[in-house]
Amino acid sequence: MNSLKNKRQFDLVYKKGTRRYSKYFTLYFMELDCKSLILQNREDKDDFLLGLSVSKKVGKATKRNLIKRRVRSLCRSHLQILTNYAMVFVAKNGIIEISYKVLEQDFLTCLKGLFSSSPSTYRSKN
Repeated sequence: MNSLKNKRQFDLVYKKGTRRYSKYFTLYFMELDCKSLILQNREDKDDFLLGLSVSKKVGKATKRNLIKRRVRSLCRSHLQILTNYAMVFVAKNGIIEISYKVLEQDFLTCLKGLFSSSPSTYRSKN
């Protein structure tokens, strides 16, 4: 799991990606292909790229870092279904009050909505 590195990569995912909304966050997904501008100069073409956007409105640095750690952990635990995608996670105000379990359920609900057109791609752990 690697990260999106610069504004150009974030903007590409925002512009060409698919959006999924939750009460506490927004997910932007873009499928990676070999022609993608994001994958240029990368060795590992079967990868997952994560971009995190957690505003100061969410809380102080310790709270923002907690959210980032939780999202990275979620992505690591569900990496098999996120391979070949770039994702930007945008946190909304109030996300700090929910538990990890609720965050995971909302995250999986958004993923189900993304992969509903191709059910063979989505495999839940449950």
